[in-house]
Amino acid sequence: MNLFGLKKVTRHEIENQNTVHGTLNLKNKDLSKLNLSEIKFGGVDLTGSRMRGTNFCKVSLEKGSFLKTEISENSDFSDSNISACNFSFAKLNSVIFLNANLVNSIFNRAKIEKVDFSNSNLVQTSWQNTKIINSKFSETIIRNSNLQSTEIENSKFNNSDFSSAIINSSKIFDNDFTESNFQNSKINKSDFKNCNFEKVSFEKADLSWNKFENTKLNNCNFEKAILVQIVVIKSSFKNANLFSAHLKGYYLHKEKQVEYTDYENIKRYKTVVNEVEKFIDLSGTNFENSICSLSILERGKFNKTNFNNSHFDFAKLFKIEFTNALINDSIWNKCNCKSVNFLGSSINNANFSDSELNDVNFRECKLINSIFDNSSLNNVGFISTKMNDSSFKNITHEGYNNFSDAEMKNVNFENAKVDNIDFTSANLENANFANLEFKNINFSACNLKNANFKNIKCKSGSSNLKFNSANLIGAFLSNANLSNVDFEKANLSDANLSGVNLSGANLLGANLAGTSLLNADLSNANLKGANLKGANLQGAKLTNAKYNSKTEWSRDFNPSLTDAKKTLL
Repeated sequence: MNLFGLKKVTRHEIENQNTVHGTLNLKNKDLSKLNLSEIKFGGVDLTGSRMRGTNFCKVSLEKGSFLKTEISENSDFSDSNISACNFSFAKLNSVIFLNANLVNSIFNRAKIEKVDFSNSNLVQTSWQNTKIINSKFSETIIRNSNLQSTEIENSKFNNSDFSSAIINSSKIFDNDFTESNFQNSKINKSDFKNCNFEKVSFEKADLSWNKFENTKLNNCNFEKAILVQIVVIKSSFKNANLFSAHLKGYYLHKEKQVEYTDYENIKRYKTVVNEVEKFIDLSGTNFENSICSLSILERGKFNKTNFNNSHFDFAKLFKIEFTNALINDSIWNKCNCKSVNFLGSSINNANFSDSELNDVNFRECKLINSIFDNSSLNNVGFISTKMNDSSFKNITHEGYNNFSDAEMKNVNFENAKVDNIDFTSANLENANFANLEFKNINFSACNLKNANFKNIKCKSGSSNLKFNSANLIGAFLSNANLSNVDFEKANLSDANLSGVNLSGANLLGANLAGTSLLNADLSNANLKGANLKGANLQGAKLTNAKYNSKTEWSRDFNPSLTDAKKTLL
């Protein structure tokens, strides 16, 4: 007996019993310092035994019980086959399991400290309520294993295989999982802090309801992964692949029948709806160079995130916030955005072509040199947005879209079809609106210097086009149909309006000095107070056009010789 009341045994005794009986009962024995290498055991019960500095290298020990054992001081199980063994409630400290086969073994409620499982086979092992500290699992295979309510600290799992594993309600702090594989794994309701998951594959994994704090998830593969209601604090997803992944907040819709008594004292039932909505919050996270193609993002907050050089093509976004985010050089081709807020974000050189944008807010964003060609915009806001050199060719507008106070030099709206759009006070210098089809557009107080409106036309039905107080110096409106359009106090000097239909147009106080009105139709137009000095009115039609004493004409032009009508006011 030793000091702990355990009987000391020898290798000779173990070999004799093993040979004669085939199975061993080694409960509550002291196997310290023994060299038991290369022994082939049958079923062995080591419950309650102690092993200090014991050599188990290359042993064969299947279905053995290490229940409540204490194994320490560099006890060595390297190259051993100890599959289907039970280490529940065991205490393992400074133990070596290099290249060991531990398939189907159980470590439930064990305490594991400074243990080396490197290169071992841990397929279908169970680690429920286990505590693991300062241990090594490098290049281990832990497929289909169960880590329920496990605590892991300061351990290394680099290049390990966790595919199809279950990790639930666990606390995992200060660990290294670099280049490991978590494909098809189920990792839920766990807390990850100060961990390194660089270059890890989470393909088709379920990562819902986890918390990631100060964790590196750079260069990870999240293809087709599910990330519902995760919490991310000061973590990084740089260069992540989120192709076809689901990043969602939580939404619950419950209906129940409630009994009540009406005023006639008759029992009736009514439906009561209970809705609970929670947003996933990934604010401040670095997603630079990420691939989010075909992903689904729902009910999420990505405020102040970095998505520069990222891909969102074919993605679906619903109720997402990107306030003050960095999303420059990003690709959004054929994406579907509904109720998305980009307020104050930098989205320069982005490509939103062929996309559907519904209830999207780009207010105060930087969208310079961005592309929206062939997209559908419905209730989209670009108020005070900087979007010089951007393209909206062939877009379709529905609902109300607001570009007021936007900086839009050199933008291209060629062949666009727009309804109910407001450009009030926008800077549209050198903008191209060639072949625009419109209905209800407000260009009031806009800077449209040198803008191109070649062949613009109104959609069928009533329309409302306003250019009042707009700057249209040098603009090209040749052959456009601008009947009944409001140009009050607009500056059209040096503009080209040759062949334009301005019948019924309001040009009250407008500046048309030096403007070409060659063959223009000004019948029934309001020219009161307009400045037409130096205007080319050759071939212009002025039937019933109204002017007054404040209207200014070229010296060689006499309006009284035309069909125009002078009024007192």
